[in-house]
Amino acid sequence: MFKDYIHKIKEYFAKGGSNWIILVISLLLAFFMWSIVRLTENYSAYLKYWVSITTNLSGRANSATSTAELYINANISGFKIMENNISDDNVILLENLNEKYLKKYKDSDNLFYLLTDDVKQRIQDAIGVSMQIDDFATDTLFFDIPVQSNKKVPVIVPATISYASQYMATGDMVLSPDSVYVYGDDDLIAEIESVSTSALRLTDVDESFNGVIKLVEIEGVRLSNEEIYYAQKVVRYVESSIEIPVSLINAPSNYKMLIWPKNVKLRYRVQFENAKPFTDKDFEVALDYHKSQESSINKPEVVKYPKEIIYYSIEPKFVECLF
Repeated sequence: MFKDYIHKIKEYFAKGGSNWIILVISLLLAFFMWSIVRLTENYSAYLKYWVSITTNLSGRANSATSTAELYINANISGFKIMENNISDDNVILLENLNEKYLKKYKDSDNLFYLLTDDVKQRIQDAIGVSMQIDDFATDTLFFDIPVQSNKKVPVIVPATISYASQYMATGDMVLSPDSVYVYGDDDLIAEIESVSTSALRLTDVDESFNGVIKLVEIEGVRLSNEEIYYAQKVVRYVESSIEIPVSLINAPSNYKMLIWPKNVKLRYRVQFENAKPFTDKDFEVALDYHKSQESSINKPEVVKYPKEIIYYSIEPKFVECLF
């Protein structure tokens, strides 16, 4: 009997039943096109998102995800509504969120909260122009931001700098900040003694300079800053030299010592604008009696010089003491 039924169906299609197939396909195509048109139209709908943040709270992890979803009432296309309903992993990322928006929740060590109205524009920017936010069904988001081990270390700038003739740096390079915090596991940060910037290379420098330079990332740890500001004062100088006798200081009364050579050449630099003549009376080069007792070969020190001097050196660097 079943075979007879199948045979009758085959005869029906052979006599013109294919028209029904065309009709069914046409109806399906029409429904599909109608659905596409409807999905392109905008609707007011509630959508749900997880909110992830990155921030720079001192001594704490730099990223967290909300403990519950954010519900947004928005004007949005049907496609976006369908996409939001299908996906369970809808995330809005708020990068470098200012810590002023995160408030400590009472009676909790690690719980912070965020008022959604405070960051409405940030959320709108993160979502983009495809959706227009009307309001939030969720007024407060909570984040668990645990304490993270940290350590403060100095910043080092590996600099290779050459200066134009009769120009030099004066004073140390100013860094801001000059120290940063590293965050991570105890065993990792215990080995970190400093943080370096990328290399700074300048040639033929004839003026003061400054700028911003990036810190070199360290695998497995987070830095409190991504970059630092640096500044170095550079001046034009005039160089001169003068013969200065080497004296002995802090010696007992009537103590005598022969110093050879008895004079040294002191080479000094003065900023071009402050250049003026100096005499040997403006300087004093001396050996300390207590230090000179340890060896017959000693290094004299400049114990007096004019405030205008920005650099000096002595030739020879060492003298011989004959007791």
